[in-house]
Amino acid sequence: MLHGGGWIRRDRSDMRKKARRLAASGFAVYNVGYRLAPEHQFPAQLEDVYAAQRALYSLADKHPVLPERSALMGYSAGGHLALLAAARPGDNTPPLRAVVSGAAPTDVSVYPRSPYLIPFIGGTPEEKPDAYFKASPRNFVTPAHPPTLLYHGHRDRLVEVQQSRDHFAVLEAVNVPSEYHEFRFRGHFGVYLFDRRPMKAAIRFLREHLMDAAEADAIQAVSIK
Repeated sequence: MLHGGGWIRRDRSDMRKKARRLAASGFAVYNVGYRLAPEHQFPAQLEDVYAAQRALYSLADKHPVLPERSALMGYSAGGHLALLAAARPGDNTPPLRAVVSGAAPTDVSVYPRSPYLIPFIGGTPEEKPDAYFKASPRNFVTPAHPPTLLYHGHRDRLVEVQQSRDHFAVLEAVNVPSEYHEFRFRGHFGVYLFDRRPMKAAIRFLREHLMDAAEADAIQAVSIK
């Protein structure tokens, strides 16, 4: 679970409510933080995601965690990092079975003067074209990409909804199992705060890709009771 905040602020406590909802739905949830810009510039944040993924192997020694059945989920900047780690797997990281990303930038080159991206990347696209390319998940989608659920608010003014629409089209073009959910009358923060429908979709999607049928049925039976 990866928080948002434009790569420059906020922390993992923002995702606590969502993490608890996933845990109540039968998942082991690892809610992590990462270093923030401008003190730490890209790819520091991605390296921290890789480190968190690798930590699942040691956590599995003491907790009921199955690293071979792992997924990444994030919102905004966290969704961007989840997609980037899915498209560009780190060394010795557990293979991802799924990724869920909400309102994420997928091609960062379209924000040439962003007050968030310049501190994150450490310069403009003209100054650091290679970094902007490497920080855009859309440039690395292949048929091996894990199954992906994207969601976005129709009225998002912070991260244009076209970012998710275009990324979904790229995933579909190479036959990656994927879903896209767009929520009308919701902006960037509205989708984050009023998240009943996106979380319901995410839980169903993650059960489908992380659990076998018997486990999912057992969890559902407990939920109904």
